Amino acid sequence: MVKWTTSIPKCDKPSLAGTVAYCGLNSRLHRVVRGNVEWLFFCRKSNSSQEVASDPFWQSSDPRFALLGTIGFNKNSGEIVFFDGRKDRAGFDWSKPFVPPGGHSYTDATGRAAAAALYDPTFQIRCHSCHDNKSPYVIDPHVGQSRVGYFLGGSDARAVAFGLGDYLPERSRLEGAPFRIIGSGYTSKYGGDIAGARTVRDPTGNCTNCHTLTTQLTGRRLAADAVGRQPFIANPGWGQTLVLRDEKKTLQRIDRHRTDWARRRGDGKIHPWMVPGDGNILSNTAPEIDGSDWKTLSTCLWGAGGAECGYRPLYTPCPAPETDGARVIDAGIEVLPAPIDEINANRALRVSWKYVNDYGGVPERDDVRFNVAMGQQAITAYAGAPGAGYPAMEDARGAGFTPVRQGIAVSPTARLIQNISYAGHARWTEPAPSRSPRLFELYLPAVCGQRYLVRVLPKRFCFDQSNIVYGSIDHLLYADVPCG
Repeated sequence: MVKWTTSIPKCDKPSLAGTVAYCGLNSRLHRVVRGNVEWLFFCRKSNSSQEVASDPFWQSSDPRFALLGTIGFNKNSGEIVFFDGRKDRAGFDWSKPFVPPGGHSYTDATGRAAAAALYDPTFQIRCHSCHDNKSPYVIDPHVGQSRVGYFLGGSDARAVAFGLGDYLPERSRLEGAPFRIIGSGYTSKYGGDIAGARTVRDPTGNCTNCHTLTTQLTGRRLAADAVGRQPFIANPGWGQTLVLRDEKKTLQRIDRHRTDWARRRGDGKIHPWMVPGDGNILSNTAPEIDGSDWKTLSTCLWGAGGAECGYRPLYTPCPAPETDGARVIDAGIEVLPAPIDEINANRALRVSWKYVNDYGGVPERDDVRFNVAMGQQAITAYAGAPGAGYPAMEDARGAGFTPVRQGIAVSPTARLIQNISYAGHARWTEPAPSRSPRLFELYLPAVCGQRYLVRVLPKRFCFDQSNIVYGSIDHLLYADVPCG
């Protein structure tokens, strides 16, 4: 319910962002789910004054808005990506379709140019600071209003009227869940923040059995607002004192925009909106967090605690191939007659294997390639199965190799063919979806009287600052090429 006035200085749940309109209304949220991947699009109405006025801009019938945010999230793998609208635009219009961040395909030059004009290439907004609870969205107190304050919960007509139902599903992702930001540009700019972010285990036992809290804004601002307490650090240093002072001022500005109705006692109370035990029941007798407990927890949330805080890295590492359930299978090598046009060879080797890249349950996923390192030696009269002589792991990774042409390199002891994709996949084309193992194969020239020793090594392109991670399982093949 909105009572239209010349201005709306207060609301029940002002935004905690601190940099947008505190009581902005008539923004739009759109959600698209395809398998394990969920896309959220937030079209936020805001302005430079951060206050609502009687301007038509704020009406739901006006498609103009100020800020575009896009989040992609894989609920299985925990991968998350952020795209923000450009900051040098006067605004956006939701009545017109938006092009996807990368266009519709590699060959969609028009779409890719439009995407470059729409999305911010400088990553000015620290999306990860708020979206840090191992989930793509921070629900309460902004959206999940239906679950808070009404004694009858979801069966209360007011709760239904105020809420979004199951539009955004409940999702518990605790501190051990995989969570990783992808996007090499974004992760490069905020690499320090990402590396230093930690989850917190509440030493008082109040909060983190059900919720993930971190040393970023989920902990520093959202938690303080949730329990209606001021942020606190035990024995802060000078730098911490200054940052803490600024954070208190931000929370004070937010609180000045909160209605008295939201702070009342009894049925329907919505602030503080989280209490120990059952955060949905905010009756007159609902216990608020103990002041001593809050000081202990807040110190942890500001990264100023010790071992009692149970700090763990928030972001989990890029998984190497074959650590995510997928395996190289049916690997083999066979000797074939040489192709007619092959020079200096009288045989050919066919190296083949199969692999399904089902990480995250995305059938189009194509972030794993293969390197093949091959050494050779003369066949001896007493040749048996080789016990040694295979290219080393470092050889397959390219250490000490000299490039001779794209994808091919040599060293004094081996040849290396890099970045092999599945059979039939042409460069700069979309991968064909597949939930079954794809065939990989490689044809190499060979000469008689030689033994060829091959190492097949999978590698994942991580699209973050870890760049590439390699498998660690040996996949070794050999073939003897006899003469005559």
